[in-house]
Amino acid sequence: MTLTLLLYAEPLAAEGLARLLEAERPGCRVRDGRRDSEGPPPQLVLWQPETSIEALALRWECQRLQERWQPAPLLLLLNPGHRLSRQQLLALPAMGVLEAPTPERLLAAISTLEGGGRVLELAHTGPVSDTEAARARAGVGLGLGQWLLLSGL
Repeated sequence: MTLTLLLYAEPLAAEGLARLLEAERPGCRVRDGRRDSEGPPPQLVLWQPETSIEALALRWECQRLQERWQPAPLLLLLNPGHRLSRQQLLALPAMGVLEAPTPERLLAAISTLEGGGRVLELAHTGPVSDTEAARARAGVGLGLGQWLLLSGL
């Protein structure tokens, strides 16, 4: 089944995400939301805002994207270091919110949204255990941005 996805992200991140999605999801058509917003409506809108975005601006832009592309669900990808509280993230008008997603989590979230579900995966904010620290040193659990840069996609 073909999935038409509208992607809003900074150019380097958008290119990496588009390559990942097109490589891992046969039939996925990724359109750049900043340049290619005309044409048939997308089935999913993916937005990766800048890390420095303020909570009010993020909420307003989510609302605007939801209204513009309805009924397509909005999947919001947040980079680490965004400075937003859990309460602010939970109040966002998006069908999906992923904080520091791995490629696997991103692909699973897209499948869930495609099936009509919702996704909310926030990064762990508590103290880091020895096991988690060892996994991080071994490169397990890299964020999507890190993985895309290291993989060369």
